[in-house]
Parts: sequence; C-alpha cells; structure tokens
Amino acid sequence: MTPEIAKTRMEAFAESSPDAYQLSRALSLAVRVEPELLRAMRLALLPASDASLESRVWLSDLVEAHNVRALKFYPEGIELFRSEWPAHYDLMQQSMAVIRRTHQNGPALMVEEEEIGWLALQNCPDTEIANRLNSILWSMVEENRLGIAQWAVQAITRMPAAIRNLEAGQALELGARARVGLPFSGAGHLITISPELHQ
Repeated sequence: MTPEIAKTRMEAFAESSPDAYQLSRALSLAVRVEPELLRAMRLALLPASDASLESRVWLSDLVEAHNVRALKFYPEGIELFRSEWPAHYDLMQQSMAVIRRTHQNGPALMVEEEEIGWLALQNCPDTEIANRLNSILWSMVEENRLGIAQWAVQAITRMPAAIRNLEAGQALELGARARVGLPFSGAGHLITISPELHQ
C-alpha cells in the first residue's frame, strides 16, 4: 500500500466510523493485536460501545492481515497513526497502560519493542533508546541467540524512522542481518561491527 492510499483509507474510515478509528489508533502502539487486547482496549476507551466495534476494526481496510489469533495493520497506516500520537498523548498513555496489562506475560522481545516505541512517543533522549537497543544487541552477540536476530530483522522495520536512523538502531539491524545471513540495506552512519556478529 502506498502512503497516499493509506491516507485516503484512513480519512474515509475516520469519517465513517470515528470510534473504530480511535480504537485503531490506540491499538497501533501494540506490536501484536490479539482479540483479547482489542476487547480490553474497547472496554477501557469506549465502555459504552458494543462488540460490533471490534468487528469494524478487525475487518477494516487498515488491516493488512488477520487470523484467529491476531491482526496486523498496514505499516503505512501505522506511520500515519504515529503522526497523530502526540496530539492525543493522554489517550495514548491510557492505551499503553492497557497494552502493558494485556501483554505483561507476553514474549519479552515483543514487550521490549512496545516499550521502545513508547519511549519514542515521549521524545525521550536518544541515549535512553540507544541503551535499550544496545542491550538487545549485546544479548544477541554475547548469548549467541539467533532468536533475537530473527526478531530484530523484523522489529527494526516496524520502529519509527527516528529509531531506525539511530546509530544503535542501524547497528542492531546490521548485526541481526549478519547473524541470519541477510544483506544490510541501511544508510547513514558508518558502523563498525565486531566479527563475532557473523559467527
């Protein structure tokens, strides 16, 4: 989907179903949107609504894929939602609280990805975000965890551009791609990576 098509779809959705649009924007903070999270978010933000609102989100044109376990929004739509987050900070803060409660026992890397995205929304210092990314990179290298590399290859593309463009973000992507045998297509900083990343 192109950004232009995403923008057109989002504008139409916001006009035809403003509550479903608000719910989708709140859910865009999450890495994975399970039925349980969708329902918890609806009850927290729009308690007077009924379950049909969940169906409108689940089947909307903003959803790239879904199955019985979770849905996935189009990346272009998430980017546009991100541009709206600062103007709805109180709502997003409430949304993040719901995501934390629902995902508290979820995969550690998913939770960490959501926390990093939340830090970016709050305009935290780059050093704080970089420290988290470097910690992930360190675990991947020192503990020789292929699973982290496989996650990072996908996760870094889901993160805001400001995070992807950090030296720590590019180092994590480069290191992860080296681990799984993929080329690095990033641009920007010149990064020196330890030979251990290729082992």
